[in-house]
Amino acid sequence: MVYALFLDEGNRIDHMTAQELAHLIQYTNVAPDMTRDQVIAHCEVCLEYELDAAMLAPCWTPLALDILRGSSSHVASAFSFPNGNDSTAMKVAMVHSLVEGGVLDFDFTANSGYLLSGMESEFFADLKAVADAARPAGAQTKVIIEFGILQQESLRRRAAELAIEAGIDFLKQSSGFVNGVPATPEDIGFLHRVAAGKARVKASGKINSREKAQALIAAGASLLGTSSAVAIVTGKQPILTTSY
Repeated sequence: MVYALFLDEGNRIDHMTAQELAHLIQYTNVAPDMTRDQVIAHCEVCLEYELDAAMLAPCWTPLALDILRGSSSHVASAFSFPNGNDSTAMKVAMVHSLVEGGVLDFDFTANSGYLLSGMESEFFADLKAVADAARPAGAQTKVIIEFGILQQESLRRRAAELAIEAGIDFLKQSSGFVNGVPATPEDIGFLHRVAAGKARVKASGKINSREKAQALIAAGASLLGTSSAVAIVTGKQPILTTSY
């Protein structure tokens, strides 16, 4: 499959500068053993390369907000991650907690079990509750549709359609943790076509080189979630520390 190699702004993807690429990267580490010193180092990388965001677990967002305040990088977080089977009330409470703390950008996982059970109304209501809770604060919502769980194209399409109808801003094909599904141009292109301009697409999972990053952007990704931001921006050999 051939994808158009240009951004909306007219810049050819294969000629993107390092800075242009950096502005599309959400530098991610949500590892359970992450330490305070690692959070500081993570944020310093965001500052050095002017990455779009530092994507961190909720407990580290206050520290990250202090470090990144006034910079071009912002703080993003993830909740109900990676399983997605917290109650709707728990997800809404997390939205309020993050927003009140100053985080206006977050990923969360859809409840695949609802969709696999044929419970479309419950699946939709869960997503809409998150979108409705985030909207008054102007927060950006990104839902993870686990392609490793929803392996049928019909289920993936329906999940994306319901997320768009619920008012979610971004569709994302994987957490990078469940069943080890990497981001591919085919999967990103699929979500981009389903979104049809009504939502944007974020790619994540084994994005560890400039070539992979550019292929995913060409396929329709507006953001990349990766722990290999430095390798992508500089072209240096990646040191993979997480599966995200």
